[in-house]
Amino acid sequence: MQNACASFVLGRYAKVEDVIRLKWLPIYERRQINILKMTYKAMYSDTWPDYLRLKLHTVRGYNLRSSVAPQLYVPGPKEDNTFQHIAALTYKNLPAYIRNKPNYSTFVTSAKELLLNRAKTRVSA
Repeated sequence: MQNACASFVLGRYAKVEDVIRLKWLPIYERRQINILKMTYKAMYSDTWPDYLRLKLHTVRGYNLRSSVAPQLYVPGPKEDNTFQHIAALTYKNLPAYIRNKPNYSTFVTSAKELLLNRAKTRVSA
């Protein structure tokens, strides 16, 4: 469907490379950006429901470089395919400079740029 929309916009047959040139995220990366948006809101938004809040992973007693950026608790194997599990795994793959963004719009912009670059390298390989 996404390739069909890109074909309509470009006026010719479009491939995944054309979708990326339009600065549209492919489906896999689009799914990840939406998970990351919900993750950021679940961590920092006051309007997010309490029962959907995410648990942060804390390391006590140590001042590590990895503790500068927030990390989410990854639940055990019994809780696979839950929002906490998928959000933690997706969020963990972000670099610390993106996880430390001060507000929602800069976080989303930076994450989208990163995912677009990952899609470019995935498609070109």
